[in-house]
Amino acid sequence: MIAYNKQENEKKSKFIWCSWRILAILMFLTIGIQYVAVKTIRSYRFENCYVSSGTGYCSPNGGQVSHWFGCPRPDPSNNQPTEESASRKHILILATTRSGSSFLGQFFNQNPDIFYLYEPLYHIEMFFGSMAGRLGSKLNNKVLVGAFRDLLRNVFDCELHSLEPYMKPFPQHHQTKHLFRRAASTALCSPPLCPAEDAKDESVCAKRCSNLNLTLAAEVCQKRAHVVLKTVRFNNVADLRFLAEDSRLDLKVIHLVRDPRAVLSSKMVAFQSIFKDYNAWKKNGAMPPQTDTSLATAICKTFLPAMHLGLKPPAWLNGRYMLVRYEDLAREPLEKAREIYEFVGLPLEPIITNWIVLNTHGTEKARLHHLFSTYRDSAKTAENWRLSMDYNIAQFLQNACNETFAELGYRSVSSLEELRNINTTLVEERNFTYFT
Repeated sequence: MIAYNKQENEKKSKFIWCSWRILAILMFLTIGIQYVAVKTIRSYRFENCYVSSGTGYCSPNGGQVSHWFGCPRPDPSNNQPTEESASRKHILILATTRSGSSFLGQFFNQNPDIFYLYEPLYHIEMFFGSMAGRLGSKLNNKVLVGAFRDLLRNVFDCELHSLEPYMKPFPQHHQTKHLFRRAASTALCSPPLCPAEDAKDESVCAKRCSNLNLTLAAEVCQKRAHVVLKTVRFNNVADLRFLAEDSRLDLKVIHLVRDPRAVLSSKMVAFQSIFKDYNAWKKNGAMPPQTDTSLATAICKTFLPAMHLGLKPPAWLNGRYMLVRYEDLAREPLEKAREIYEFVGLPLEPIITNWIVLNTHGTEKARLHHLFSTYRDSAKTAENWRLSMDYNIAQFLQNACNETFAELGYRSVSSLEELRNINTTLVEERNFTYFT
């Protein structure tokens, strides 16, 4: 009887193990099918297609041609830049959340020659995110990265319809009011996309601009000379090789980093529910047993691989990568703006310098008015996190991220008094050479 029960238990164990294996495979296949379906929807939109004269390809300009299966796509083998694309700059800002990327983005957003889009990858993350979080598999990450990369390529070409399959609710007649942080883009808050002449301020745009017409937005994008995209959702620079080697793109990558202690301090304020254990740690002086320390150490892990690749670049990245520390940007915004514009190969217009002067000498009251505001005295606030950061949390992060601190030039502190003394900077002088 005992032997019989043992055999039965072994059979049950094998059955359960096989069942979980089959379930995992089916879930992986589901993700792949979803991705293929999205790409198919993107390729065949069931719409009237606008065809540019002489190209035969989809474009917001030119005459209208009816296609039952949607717009025909360009032949991917025709990888030669056109006269227009040869002069167009395609700039990608990579950063982590709460590192100052909104501030840097404004250096381009205020330029009337640039079409700036804030976090286009958000919708993909929401589309795949719940399943990706549950599985946490390498396959899932590859699918997500592939979708990210494809969308970046399409948006750089002003194919804003490629966002639609990922949006919830699905846009009707290419119109939506659910484009993530639409109000963060000056181009999307100005005529003809928004009738209000004074809606360039983000808070005003969110109230006064109606549904966004993505077809019209694509036309606006095409008329602008250059495209800049900002994202905190793409961490691996090596995955950009596909874009960097596309001769139709003039890709420049600006990688923004910040003191990990400052990033964590800002996240603890902005995302209190996620970082509740850290705030309890700060309040009580001891780390709660259930604290997920990876929420802090992940900040360092996202910086190092990109920086190592970018500062010793392979041939495909040479001349395309620039590392910028937020602290340098905040202390010397005009000087860094000139360096950044020189790197991307564009002139720094007076409208940008004027905006920088006005928006880097704000008041603390103006900063607190909106958590994501870029209007502040940047030089004074660059290291203000030190006045509220718990010393024990700072010490933990220093020990866990010592390589990141050394590589990026951030000094560690050995006492609470040293942490609070903001008259002495924790940012070492460094010259991160970008390659041309």
